[in-house]
Amino acid sequence: MNLVNWFLRANEEGMREAALAYERSRASGATLSVRDAHQQAMKALAGASAILVGLLERGDELRVRLDTFDRHNVILGATGSGKTRAIIDRFLQRAALGLRGGFECELFDPKTETFVELKKHMAAWWLASDDATREEIARAVHVIDWTRDRITPTAPYDNSDGAMTDAYAAELHTRVTIEASDVTYSDSLRQVLFMWSFLLNDLRYPPNFNFALRFFREPAYRTQVLARVKSPDVRQYFSALEHITAKQTQDAFLRRLWSEQAFPEYRYATSVPPAQLDKLGLPKRPRWILANFGTTNTQPQSLGHARFRWHVIRRLLAAPRRATDAHLSLIFEEVPKLLGGSPEVTQIVETALATLRSVNVSLTLCAQSLSGTLPGPVVENILLNTHTWSIFQTRPDEAELLYPHVLHEPTDHRTDGERRREFERIMQSLPQQHFYFLAKGHPAFLCRTPNVADPATNVGRSAEELLEIFDRYIAPRSMISMEVAARLIAEWEGEVVGQQQIAENPARARSASGSEVSAGLDQLRRILGGKREGES
Repeated sequence: MNLVNWFLRANEEGMREAALAYERSRASGATLSVRDAHQQAMKALAGASAILVGLLERGDELRVRLDTFDRHNVILGATGSGKTRAIIDRFLQRAALGLRGGFECELFDPKTETFVELKKHMAAWWLASDDATREEIARAVHVIDWTRDRITPTAPYDNSDGAMTDAYAAELHTRVTIEASDVTYSDSLRQVLFMWSFLLNDLRYPPNFNFALRFFREPAYRTQVLARVKSPDVRQYFSALEHITAKQTQDAFLRRLWSEQAFPEYRYATSVPPAQLDKLGLPKRPRWILANFGTTNTQPQSLGHARFRWHVIRRLLAAPRRATDAHLSLIFEEVPKLLGGSPEVTQIVETALATLRSVNVSLTLCAQSLSGTLPGPVVENILLNTHTWSIFQTRPDEAELLYPHVLHEPTDHRTDGERRREFERIMQSLPQQHFYFLAKGHPAFLCRTPNVADPATNVGRSAEELLEIFDRYIAPRSMISMEVAARLIAEWEGEVVGQQQIAENPARARSASGSEVSAGLDQLRRILGGKREGES
């Protein structure tokens, strides 16, 4: 057994002994109070560079050393219970400790709220810092977002990092797209989507409607493209496209592509060619990523949801191949939105919980509830593989999970059933900011989250000013203007799709600029109109 494994095992055995001490004292007739048992556990959890996770009833600070804090954990609580405050406070504490120490973190937010609050806190931190610290913060932060005039370009079909095969990447894309979509996909339409994703991965091409339109409509052009494809399976399928896929299905597929690309923020964020991204000078290995997948009023939720799931998948599958041993913390807001209805994503997350600790990666899973939104076996797997729980006001079934870890005074002579029912009532009405913290191997603590000062008050700026400062001084390193994105896409279309417009019929071919390759309103009406489906 090497030294690291010996230390981890000895540490876990020590925590188990601390947890058993109280029960042993009761069994032997000792009168160790709950407070004394908690004091013993607090000493066992504390250490150098410990994170303040909460304040106990008498004002004692509950601090948790990094080898416990930097492990898989769950944060659960109803809306308004203080869950978001805890997420932000812990992120800021850990980031301050790791600003110059290599700590890495990524927040995935499908609803925008936590993302926006963190932007304000980061801007306040930046304002209150000296020039050197400001530069460290700006260099560390990478934003995935879209605003009225700027977007973060991503490359959904760039599989050059080798985290998965092109075929598996195409299968995951297909599943994520269909699971998030609010329209139906027949078996034949699903097959087209899979092979199209496979093609884009093979060529390292962006999703682009004009390219798809010419590829599906012009056999000669399709043959030229396929000559550059490495996969024989992709070449064979599309070479026989007219024989195995009905035109009705091809039209249905093109309509779905058009419906995605019709939203400018989505189009510019996903369609900048990967080869051009390589030249933009955007951070290659950012340390702190704040990812917003909320769509607000800009585009359908299905598009943000699909991007959310796909980005999570790529990050989890790439995590074991990181080029650094610095700790990486992945924070997932609204976990039920990530896992719900997706067996494939659920399996990937469960595998990550079971394996990523060995490569110094931790997952923080946040939700209003797990038991009320996910299947029982999934909840069981999450709770089994997470080391600390922070549970705010919640449902009785989740209180039931926590109850065995809650201590009672030796003088409490109520029946277990009476204590259990009382605890469920307490959990349903916990005051805001109050929660139970559990580190496995120790008793649960009733805590209150540390007060997180309003960032606007701290620096004498309004919330709107803080968001503007973040967007002006921190976000630009990871974003580009929509004008730049449009130019790069148009240049790619001019080079790859070509200047020759797709003819409505052989007698009416005419030229067009690369940005007008879609062939005119009459052709688009014909392609995008017609029956919605049944199409197969």
